[in-house]
Amino acid sequence: MQKYKKDLTLKDVKLEWVGYNADDLIKVVSKINNQTAVEYKAKDTRFFTGVGLSMNSFKYKGSHALANNSDELKTSYSPIIRIGVDYMPKPLIAKIIYRIDATLFMSKNTISNKSADIKHSFEELTVAIAPQVIYTIYNSNMFKFYAGAGVSANISNYSNSIMSSWDGKLRIRKSDIDFNTFSFSPKINIGFFMGKKIEFSGSYYLNSSLTDYQTVKVTVSRFAFGVNYLFDKH
Repeated sequence: MQKYKKDLTLKDVKLEWVGYNADDLIKVVSKINNQTAVEYKAKDTRFFTGVGLSMNSFKYKGSHALANNSDELKTSYSPIIRIGVDYMPKPLIAKIIYRIDATLFMSKNTISNKSADIKHSFEELTVAIAPQVIYTIYNSNMFKFYAGAGVSANISNYSNSIMSSWDGKLRIRKSDIDFNTFSFSPKINIGFFMGKKIEFSGSYYLNSSLTDYQTVKVTVSRFAFGVNYLFDKH
């Protein structure tokens, strides 16, 4: 006060009543700077969008010719598109982040058993909507490392579902396995933020069942890797 505002007295700022809190200190600093007291408020929400790559693994279980150890599981690789929003209760620290995102998966898949000469091929289009909680493990101005978890609600459409077999003659027919339109899968995240605009992430969607049959089950698990652009105006 003596350096920057010599004519300001202790009585003017009521220094004897100043508490060590944001409201009181902002009032004192504002008087020294001859400004109106305006508290800085960081935005607690931000939107993001991103792209990446997914590894999708479909598997049969139970009493089916494709559900045994001789199955050939062909992992499919496909691009993903992601949009989402983050809510940060304490945005200046962002230790805990509540996130919800929507990811579009598009894949072509094949499950086969050479010894039984049978193959199931199909195409998938899935929108996965996942609320999550993210916890920042390491936090600095330019680098933040985090881990998180949530549950993904999946809305899927399957097409070109073909079952082909060979018994001396190639037989091709529409598969009698009906996949569910809706499914759920736990989701685990790890990743890091570079500055305030770029995020690199890896997600694992644990096995979820795609059928309701008693004797046979088809499950899917996924790894997804991507980069997000954060619309952060902090």
